[in-house]
Amino acid sequence: MSPITSLGVSAPDLQKPDDPLKEKIAKAVPRVTVQANLPAAIDVTLERGAAISGMVIFDDGSAASGLEVHRLVRKKDEWVPMRSGPFEAYSLARTDDRGAYRISGLPAQEYLIEVDFSLSQMTYEFDGHGYTGTSSSVGYSVPIYSGGRWRKRDAVPFSLVPGEDRAGADIQIPLSQLHTVRGAITAAHDGHVVNSGSVSLLHADDKSQAASTRLTKDDNGFSFSFVPEGDYILRVTGAADIEFEEIPNPPHSVPQTRTEEHMLHRYGETDQALHVDGEISELTVTVPELRERRK
Repeated sequence: MSPITSLGVSAPDLQKPDDPLKEKIAKAVPRVTVQANLPAAIDVTLERGAAISGMVIFDDGSAASGLEVHRLVRKKDEWVPMRSGPFEAYSLARTDDRGAYRISGLPAQEYLIEVDFSLSQMTYEFDGHGYTGTSSSVGYSVPIYSGGRWRKRDAVPFSLVPGEDRAGADIQIPLSQLHTVRGAITAAHDGHVVNSGSVSLLHADDKSQAASTRLTKDDNGFSFSFVPEGDYILRVTGAADIEFEEIPNPPHSVPQTRTEEHMLHRYGETDQALHVDGEISELTVTVPELRERRK
C-alpha cells in the first residue's frame, strides 16, 4: 500500500492540498537526497492494506446479490463516501451470488459500510427493422448501514489497523420491516389527479431525506417500494398538470417517438405527516394553488 493511501485522501485532495495535508505528505513519503556522481540508496517499506469482508443477506436467510457496497469515512464530522485515490484500488464492491463482498487495500482508520438496496428498471425498444434501444433507471433506492441500521447517525462504525483482514462484517436486510407506500397527488381546488411532480420522503425528526421519486407520463401515482417503519413527512414539490405529446422521430430511429411536455398549470408545495407500520396504498396528498411571489 502506498504511503499516500495511508493518509486517506482522494485525488481531488492531492490536486490542491492545504497546508496541513502538505505536512502529512511530507511526513509519510520517504525522501532521498541525490548528489552528483555519488550513489544514493533508500529503503522502501511496503505496508499491507487492511481489508473488510462480510455477507449481505435478507432476514429469511437468502443472499442479497448484486448490491453495491461502499465504504464511508468521517470528514468534518460527517460520514461521506471515500473516493479511490490515485494509488489504491477502486473502493466500490458488489455482493456476489452468495451475498458476499470484500474491500481490500484500506488505510487504517474508522469506517462505515453502506449497502444500496435498490430496484432498477430496464426498457427495451424495437423499431421493426432490427434496431433496438435500451435504457435503465433506478426506480427506488434505500441505503442500509453497518449494524443493520437504516440511518447513518444510528450506524455502528468500526476501526481498522494496518494489515487487518476483518471478516464477519455482515449486514441483514429486514424485509419484514420494509413496506410499500403508494399514493397520488390531487389538486385542492377540484380534487383531480395531478400528473407531474416530485415526492420526497423525509425523516420526521430532522427532515433528512430518506428517499425520493417522480411522477412519470406512464404512471400518475407515486410509489416507495422499501420504506422502513417509522415517522416521516411526505413533501411534494414541482407539482403540475402536464400534457404529453408523442412526436415521431425520423424513420428507423430508436426510439420511434419522443415525448414533448406542455405545461398547463403549476401548483404549490406541501408537506404531509406519515406514520409507516405496514403497507399503505391509495394515499392522497393535496397540493394548493401556487402563490405568486411578491415583487
